Parts: sequence; structure tokens; C-alpha cells
Amino acid sequence: METALRVTASPSLPNYPVTLAPPRPMKFTIVRSRFGQALKDTARFVPQKPTHPLLGCILLEADADTQRLTLTAFDLSQGLQYRTEAQVPAGGGGRLALPGKLLDELVARLPDGDVVLEALQSDNSDDTTPRAVTLTYSGGRCQLQTLDPEEYPQLPRVAGTSVVLNPDVLREGIAQTAWSASTDETRQVLCGIHIVLSGNQLELASLDGSRLSVFSSSVPDRENAETFEVTIPVSALREVQRLLDGSNGFSSPNIETAEPQTSQPVTLSYEPGQLSVELTQMTLASRALEGAFPDYHSLLPDRFQRQLIAAKKPLLNALERLALFVGKDSYIQWSVEGNSQTLTLSTCQGAGEVVESLPVRFEGEDFRTGFNLYYLRQALKILARDEALFQFNRALQPVLLTPPQQSSNAKFLLVPMGTGEEESEPAAPESTQTPSPPEPSPSPTASRKKSARDRAPQKTRKKGQEASVNAKPEAEELAVVPT
Repeated sequence: METALRVTASPSLPNYPVTLAPPRPMKFTIVRSRFGQALKDTARFVPQKPTHPLLGCILLEADADTQRLTLTAFDLSQGLQYRTEAQVPAGGGGRLALPGKLLDELVARLPDGDVVLEALQSDNSDDTTPRAVTLTYSGGRCQLQTLDPEEYPQLPRVAGTSVVLNPDVLREGIAQTAWSASTDETRQVLCGIHIVLSGNQLELASLDGSRLSVFSSSVPDRENAETFEVTIPVSALREVQRLLDGSNGFSSPNIETAEPQTSQPVTLSYEPGQLSVELTQMTLASRALEGAFPDYHSLLPDRFQRQLIAAKKPLLNALERLALFVGKDSYIQWSVEGNSQTLTLSTCQGAGEVVESLPVRFEGEDFRTGFNLYYLRQALKILARDEALFQFNRALQPVLLTPPQQSSNAKFLLVPMGTGEEESEPAAPESTQTPSPPEPSPSPTASRKKSARDRAPQKTRKKGQEASVNAKPEAEELAVVPT
């Protein structure tokens, strides 16, 4: 006889009424000046024309435990996370996504004093995502609509090879190389600054086919560390320079230590495809540019036939006067006489003819060439010394520009421009080989095409294009062959 198991239900528990307190909405209080500075730096990373509404927002994260407010802007290519102090009540932490440009411009126009930002509760008890916030300030308040913060893209955390740098070294390296990066989007890898860290040597370089900049410096206590190479968009590194340069108003002093950001070390972290720069209050992350950067060391000549030393300020002043008469991309004629130790600058373009003569110290044979006026002025302005050393070979071969003393970490290479009055090239020696048979006569169509090609350099030279591209067959563009 089978025995069935009998299950006896236990007496039901009494249904005591349970009242759950609604979650407290996000709220924080912050000094307007501090909030405005944080928004000013962060809003620079909000794209002007975002491809998605969320990318046009700044993510605000308040933490009641640390009493800190974190602002993040990220356009999927580069972004910034800014950390600052705020008063966050218990239970008042949370996340909000607000229109970045609007919030930045609004807070910049608020009166001094405290600003209180509080999320508004939704009428739907199941919906905990705030849909609007109230911004209260001295003398008024306003309401802003929000987007879902949970869908905001996360700023990458780079946890690869790291190095701690002196901020002055990084700032100088960016300033000395950013000017020669290309703006041609068809050659993406040239639109960045190439960073190489090998042992205790740091090197930054950029080039665009007409100019090259190289900056090098030593990094202490890193002799046997890991090596990495990465090319970062110049726009991202310019932002790093601005954030480091507290004297230009791009970043506020460290609130806690009352010291400028520039006194704090900077940490560079790299992993394949991205790089981050860590400051005391900020973290900047950027994607790396794809492609092999050219072997720029092979472009630097190891010996020269001529050299010229000129005082930087008089030379720059003369170039500024020439610039008043010609356009931005115009060229100037440059001739040197060894007997008189005189450099003559001239141009007959634009509004009139200008001739300037300067005393210099010159070694080598007399010669003349031409330079892009804008590039030459840029290089001299960035050169951080009172004198400039120009080292030449042939008239249309690249020119190395450095300070006369070897105390500088930077060197610049410029490609001269054809002016039609360069030194004549020596005739090639006669060949002892059997001459080749004459080429067949070209067809009339080919002759017309060749004639058009011959005339093209004359037209483009008037527009100030590089001689390396248009003006002289023997002048070549800086080779940008990848390594």
C-alpha cells in the first residue's frame, strides 16, 4: 500500500504595510567659478555637429562619499574627464547628461555665488531616470531637459605602458612639433604627432611634406622600461598643451593644493590604438591614428656645405614687414653674399616690391634660394633662442634650422621654394657609355600634353606652392615613405 506525502501549508504571515521611501534625486551645490572652469575645459571636447544627441552632452556624475563632481565629454575619438569638488548631500549622488554647449554658456553668464543643480522626479514611480533638472542660482533659476545617462559612451581606460613626465617637457615638445603637422585629411597619419618612448629617451615628431619638426628629451629613471610608438591627432595634443598651460587660462589651479596644474607630474599611458594623459584633476583619452609613420630620421642631412647665423628678432621683424605686402602662402627670395656677410630678403609680389638687408655670419659659397614666408615665420617664432642657425646644401635641398648652441631639444627642416633665380646646378659629367638611341617623336596629342605640363609650374608658383612639388624638377618633397 502506497503512502502519499501530505504537504501542509504553513499559516500565512500577516501582511504588514511596508512604505518605501522614494529615491532621493541627484543634487549638488558648487561654486559658480569652479563649475564654470570645469565646463569650459570639458565643453571643448563636445563636437560642434554631433552625430548623436548624446555626444552633444556632458555627463555629470556626483558622488556623495567623495564629495566630488566628475564631468565627461567624449566624441568617440577623443574625450576629457574633469574632476572637481562639490557639496553632495547623502543620497544625492547620481548621473545626468545635459547639453554641453548650452550648459557651458549658461554657467559662464551666471552671477557669482553658489549654483544648485537638482534632478526633478518623474511622475512615473517606475521611471527613476530624471528627465529634467533645475539650476538655481543667485537671483533666479532655470530648467534643462536631460537625456538618458546610461547610454552615454564610456571614456576608455588605458591600462598599458605608462611613463611619468615633467609637464614642462611635454608642453614644450607639443609646442615645438604641432605647427608642422599636416592638415590634409587624405593622409591621416601625417595629421598627428608621432611619440616614441625608447628607454629613457622621449621623441616627438611631425611633418607634412614641406616641413619637419623633431623634439627629443631624456626621461629619468627609465633606462630598461618598455618601448612604445604611437601617433596621436594633433588636435588632441594641442588640448593637452592648453590644459597644461594654466597661465593662458585654459585650466584652473588645483583647488586642494593651491598650485597650478603645471607643477604636477603628467602620466602618459599607452595601449594599442589609444593613449591617455593623466593630470591631477583631468584625464584626456584619444584614439591613435592608423598607419605607419614615415622614417623621418632619414630626411635629416648629416653634413652641410653652408651655414648662416642670424639674430632672430631682426630677421623676424624683416619677415613681418614683407608679410604686409604679400599673401600668406607667398614666397620670398633669399640671397647671401659671403664677402659682405649680408642676407638680402626680397619680394615683388602683392602690393609692391620690398628689399631687406641684414648682417649675418655666413660660411660657404654665395647662393640664392626661396622660402615659403608663412612657414619660415612660424619656425622662427617657435625657435626658443635669440639666434637662428640655418644649414644648407644645394639651393633647393632641405634646410635645417636650429639654435647655434646645441642646448635646444628641437630641430626644424624646411623645403625651399623655387624662385627661378636659384644657383645653377653643375653640369653632369659626360657619360662614357654608348649613347642610347633617340626616343621616337611624340604624337601631336602627347606634345600638347607635355607643353601643358611644362607651363603648369609657372602658374602654380605664382600661388606660392612648394618648389618641392611644382617649381623645379630637381627639388623634391620631403619623402613620406612609411617605415
